[in-house]
Amino acid sequence: MRLVVTTPGALVLDVPDVAAVRAEDTSGGFGILPGHTDFLTVLPVSVLTWIDGARAEHNVALRRGVLRVSDGALVSVAAREAGALVMQLLRDGVRPSQIITRESLENAFASVAATGGSTNAVLHLLAIAREAGVAIAIDDFDRVSARTPPSTYMSWSGPPAR
Repeated sequence: MRLVVTTPGALVLDVPDVAAVRAEDTSGGFGILPGHTDFLTVLPVSVLTWIDGARAEHNVALRRGVLRVSDGALVSVAAREAGALVMQLLRDGVRPSQIITRESLENAFASVAATGGSTNAVLHLLAIAREAGVAIAIDDFDRVSARTPPSTYMSWSGPPAR
């Protein structure tokens, strides 16, 4: 199966040997294997994942788009943007340690707090901080969380008990 991802300004991906694709639309996540029936869906801001013929997993970030499966052999995505910033950062030689700062992590903490919080997100952000050599602790999350009003509650089972 072939995977093609385009934006208005570039051909982002053209992968000829794809074993599987995983994407997400507003109804949830779904998988595509060779031989899949013709299919068309609208994608939100999301991450598209594919497994190549060597069984390695790859990802590309999408900023909205349309995904189409044709003849069970071609998956094409026309996206507004697709990994463009990440690709530019790589071309410019920018490393994660150069852009992960205390301020960026506190901003991520605020995003987590505003959406109802997630222990998993906080643990991952703390691990990212440690890898980047940024001194930040769970107490910093508590401080940022205390000043961040909730914008929505995101959970599988509805709003948290009060």
